[in-house]
Amino acid sequence: MPLSPPSVPTWPVGGAMTAAWINTNIRDAITFLANPPLGVFTSTSAQTLANNTWTSIAFNATTVDTYNGHSNSTNNTRYTAQVAGYYELSGGLAFVPNASGTRNAMWGVNGTRIQKTGGGNDIGSSANDNPATPNTHQVFLNVNDYVELFGLQLSGGNLNTQNTGDFGCMMCVRWVHA
Repeated sequence: MPLSPPSVPTWPVGGAMTAAWINTNIRDAITFLANPPLGVFTSTSAQTLANNTWTSIAFNATTVDTYNGHSNSTNNTRYTAQVAGYYELSGGLAFVPNASGTRNAMWGVNGTRIQKTGGGNDIGSSANDNPATPNTHQVFLNVNDYVELFGLQLSGGNLNTQNTGDFGCMMCVRWVHA
């Protein structure tokens, strides 16, 4: 069971410092702060994105997931908050080389893209590589809220993500504040 963010303990007047009080008010708080929720996920296979269609990106490999907020097989586009608080989102995606159109990446919360909040970017295309990186973003998530990384490409046809060599798709979700 995940730990909760610490709260400031109240020392009882005339109270004794017992092992139970220390464990509840000090040990668990330090443990949580030393090990907050963190998830880093990657894709090991290509995903096809239709032209001009925002698509949530699937992540089937977990580097770290301290609070089990992600599944590599069920709803693998999502990181689901196990602890309420502010989370920092970072990551990016790469498309196979294609010289037509533009690429975009944007964060979403509970299936809705974050609009007009610095949540995404738009880059040109290249015959060499096509990365798209959303802005690093902070969002407040309640328990069971989820975040996703969305991709968009405007090449004129279907286009695959790239997950070879130095290019790939990655999502990092890190709890930063209660």
